[in-house]
Amino acid sequence: MKIPAISIDEIEGLVEPDRVHKRLYTDSDIFELEMDRVFSKAWIFVCHESQIPEPGDFCSAQVARQSVLVVRHTDDSIKALYNRCPHKGTQLTTAASGHVRVFRCMYHAWSFDTDGSLKARPLADGYDGSRLETDNEDCNLRRIACVESYRGFVFVRIHTEGPELSTWLGKARTSIDNMVDRSPREYLR
Repeated sequence: MKIPAISIDEIEGLVEPDRVHKRLYTDSDIFELEMDRVFSKAWIFVCHESQIPEPGDFCSAQVARQSVLVVRHTDDSIKALYNRCPHKGTQLTTAASGHVRVFRCMYHAWSFDTDGSLKARPLADGYDGSRLETDNEDCNLRRIACVESYRGFVFVRIHTEGPELSTWLGKARTSIDNMVDRSPREYLR
């Protein structure tokens, strides 16, 4: 998507000491800039680890207009993947959460492990001699650049560049710590 050219001066002119122009909330060019410059570069909370306790458990979220899957992998790590098949771009699941052994594309039934790696393609002979070989990284699900958990709260950031999660959270960490330390639920500790 092409990012619109809109000047900082033009945006700043929409904010006055006693009011904000409605264009700031309704202009599609400003919205696209927010998606690119704010939401794709910010750490976004996507789920709590208690929502994905077992390998194969997943939940989905929207991050900067992208459908994202957050899944517990077989090694107990948490992976964040784009919810799109690399073959034809079909969304893998529309479920808000669930449990899978593999993610399977509904279009051509490509199967992916919970770490996003391609496991199987039906009629694999049909891909012989093409770039769609199982050892081609482009055939795996795309991974979200950054995924981290703080006290069980899972955050993702689409862009690779930016501050560490602990820096991003700043003083909010003390609020999260306070809430978690007071929780009667064992999985929050």
